[in-house]
Amino acid sequence: MPTDTPIQMQSIADLMSEIESLQSRLHELEREVEQSQRLATLGTLVGAVAHEFNNLLTPVMSYAQLALARPDDPNLTHRALTKAVEGTQKASKAASSILGFLQDSDGELVNVRTAIEDALTCLAREPQKDGIQLEIDVPGTLWARIRPVALEQVLLNLLINARRAILPGRGSIRIHAECSTWNTPEVIPEVIPEDGAPAAGGCCEKCIRIRFSDTGCGMDGALVEKVFQPFVRGPRREGSGPSTGLGLAISRRLIEEAHGEILVESEPGKGTTFTIVLPAGEPDES
Repeated sequence: MPTDTPIQMQSIADLMSEIESLQSRLHELEREVEQSQRLATLGTLVGAVAHEFNNLLTPVMSYAQLALARPDDPNLTHRALTKAVEGTQKASKAASSILGFLQDSDGELVNVRTAIEDALTCLAREPQKDGIQLEIDVPGTLWARIRPVALEQVLLNLLINARRAILPGRGSIRIHAECSTWNTPEVIPEVIPEDGAPAAGGCCEKCIRIRFSDTGCGMDGALVEKVFQPFVRGPRREGSGPSTGLGLAISRRLIEEAHGEILVESEPGKGTTFTIVLPAGEPDES
């Protein structure tokens, strides 16, 4: 029987080594694209962020000037300095969230409520100021197995898209999350029971389900089918800002990288709902 020669074996080994090198480089490029998309995401917010920082720092300066002008009035000075400290704390929190968003993290576990709050802080401008009602129904006890910055990036992309779909009109955004248990042999099912009840067969596994809904302009069926493809831009109202067309494509990769799934339902004129399903975790996991 023919056997592999040493030369053939060496060629196979070289080929395998080259494949591993290419896979490693591909992983590096994916991370670079992810980082670039984070910068692009913040780029779409730069105007709103600068405006909000100006809104925070202008009163700080006014209160400081007031305290300097009336040093003989301790009560007034105390109130003015208290207000100045509150303003700088808000600005500092927003800056810290933005810097944290730009830095990758090694952890694979995140508190869902914290990720939502950090994403909202990165917006700097509260949605309510633009006539968008925000409802968050997320317990502080939910933990998901995903990189914290990855979930934050997904949520921030959804917030920006929802804002773009609503403005310059009025509308609402609702974020609901819960821990569901259903039977899954190996992967999360495409169809998730609304009541979270297990189906027959398979093995029970806890998952976190996040539903992100907006009352924006919505999408037709043709766009829904390809909305996760790169460079596909969703609908937006006039004057709501540009889109890179990469946010949802990268969001799906980040979710699937964590062995999760992201689904979308939408109807023109009635808004859009994204459902994110992720493996559940425990805060004491190493």
